[in-house]
Amino acid sequence: MRIQRLLIVTVLTIALLPVGLADAASSVGTHGDAGATAKKKHKKAKAKAKRRKCRKGYVLRTVKVKRKGRTVRVKRCRKKPAPKKKAAAPIPAPPTTPAPGPGVPGPLFDPPGAKLEGEAARPFIERYLLDSRFTDCPAGWPSCAVEERYSHFASGAFFYCRLTPTSGSDIAFGSTYEVQNAIVEADGSWSFDEIVPSGESSSFYTWYVGIDGTVTGVYKFPGQPPEQVGPLRYAAGARDCGT
Repeated sequence: MRIQRLLIVTVLTIALLPVGLADAASSVGTHGDAGATAKKKHKKAKAKAKRRKCRKGYVLRTVKVKRKGRTVRVKRCRKKPAPKKKAAAPIPAPPTTPAPGPGVPGPLFDPPGAKLEGEAARPFIERYLLDSRFTDCPAGWPSCAVEERYSHFASGAFFYCRLTPTSGSDIAFGSTYEVQNAIVEADGSWSFDEIVPSGESSSFYTWYVGIDGTVTGVYKFPGQPPEQVGPLRYAAGARDCGT
């Protein structure tokens, strides 16, 4: 009986031995294939990562390409775009002088934009002084009770007039005039010295004309203290004492 059991165990062991060896071999083969596949995948991923690394100055971009009639997305190295320059701050426009509104008069004299003196000021003086008057009554007497005015004719004639409603109180003085030391400022204001012959002597004036037409002056006569004149108004058109 004991011998029979021993024989049965021996037979079973021998019968099962190839199966165990086959299973072991199969297990070894399976693990071997898995290791080879993992190693292959690692190499492939490493190669792919290496391919995706771009040289200096280039970056990886996703682009569309045609493959076998289909459009696919792939990674490609493309040149890195230059950094955008910061836009310079806009230069502010120079301030402009607003145009006069309705009912607001503009400047009486065209500003030359630069200071003019001597001969350079002559065209300006000839344009505005010749055939003009300085008066405290722009409408003209008898619109005012008393008018005092200084007229400069283009012919070179000069008239100082003081017109009143009282007979015998008027002053009418006529002569000639000579302009010296004319200065025109950039804004259009101007000034000049004036010599007016009077008998054996001469009267001297220094006039200042503002851009709004306001006129002030200083009158000097030999042997007398200077006198302030004005304020008067500039007006176009010279007048003698009879008008």
